[in-house]
Amino acid sequence: MGKSHLLKLGYTLCTAKHEEGLLERITPFKGEEWIGEKMMRVFNVERIGRLVRRKHGLSSCDIAATFVKANTKTQFSFSTTAQYKVKDYSSAANGRIKPSICIPPKEVLSIYPGLAQAIEDRELSFDHVYYDLCKYLGRKPLRGSRLATISELLNPIETEVFGGGSFFEEKGNFFFSRPGLGKLEAPLVAEGLCKVGMLAHLLRNGSLVKQGTLFWDEPESNLNPQLLRLVANTIANLARHGVQVIIATHSLFLMRELDIISKGSSTKVQFIGLNESDEGVHVSQGEDIEYLDNIQSLEAELEQSDRYLNVEHRNG
Repeated sequence: MGKSHLLKLGYTLCTAKHEEGLLERITPFKGEEWIGEKMMRVFNVERIGRLVRRKHGLSSCDIAATFVKANTKTQFSFSTTAQYKVKDYSSAANGRIKPSICIPPKEVLSIYPGLAQAIEDRELSFDHVYYDLCKYLGRKPLRGSRLATISELLNPIETEVFGGGSFFEEKGNFFFSRPGLGKLEAPLVAEGLCKVGMLAHLLRNGSLVKQGTLFWDEPESNLNPQLLRLVANTIANLARHGVQVIIATHSLFLMRELDIISKGSSTKVQFIGLNESDEGVHVSQGEDIEYLDNIQSLEAELEQSDRYLNVEHRNG
């Protein structure tokens, strides 16, 4: 199980806990079926048993998650033979949490028209992270005082990243508008800007809320270092605003930017590294990037530097 898998699992657990809080007063929450089916849709597999680590014979997977602020815990298990239900599900129903959002590596604004319906009708083989995200993007923008409360987060994005412009939805399509540029369809805008545009729109329509969680897979995808630095600042601003941000990244540049921000402010950052070993996945973590045992992007960068210097020496 890699970083994207863990990100999706965290998103599934948070979404289940949120749904549980909404449904507990309406109908009994059947967690064993709900989580199993949600995992199948999020991971885009035919049955949840496919998610168990491969080895000879029957094996199982045990999941446990603690939601500290809600003072509650969720746990369950499933085996390689599991179809659509987990087993031994237990959860404290009084621990309702705020909604979570997951942003995949690919931006969605340029392919938004009809995407949610096509996934629902099984016309496209996209996982339900895209489906859920489309539902959130389709919400109407905030107005009045509610919009003013998130202006400190939204304004820097639209000023520094978009040059005073903004993304907006009109008749089921997304457009980008900037003074002197006019209106452009999202597919005509750079993919990196569209990725940040998704984040801005989720803020504008109130989908990203305090005490909620943003899961973001590979924020660095299709972003140049200048934009990535602004994204790092945006992530830090979201955290200061009360949004928990969990990202999965291979970008050493982004990790270093977040490390710099954390050392110069009260923003808390926790770095977690995953490395494959003979015993399984080794986890290292700490509040400083130096706590990580092995950063593959750093190793690759150093190796490339050595090769570059060797070439320069031979050609010198």
